Amino acid sequence: MQAEAYAELGNEGAAKTAVGVVRERAKAAPLTQTGNELKEQIFLERSREFIGEGHYWFDCVRSRRIIDISYKYCYHSTVEQFRAGAWTWPIDRSALINNPEMTLNNYWE
Repeated sequence: MQAEAYAELGNEGAAKTAVGVVRERAKAAPLTQTGNELKEQIFLERSREFIGEGHYWFDCVRSRRIIDISYKYCYHSTVEQFRAGAWTWPIDRSALINNPEMTLNNYWE
């Protein structure tokens, strides 16, 4: 995530260094991409590093890749569904009994 943050801030050198720690340990070649290609490779590296640990779904949501069908390993939603809260867990109406100030997710209404 540090590499991702550096890449988003435009500090590609620091991003490559951060992701390079993981890639070096795995005996993989350093990343040479720049711009959006570098960001994509950092995302894919994180996906490989945490495969089977349940991070991919949340990374797709956090990065809004969930609305892109090319990331088909996670649930795909349209932009409208995403904005309406389709990516969240549904909240049962009975939860309002204990917390009447809570707002239910629009998508699951």
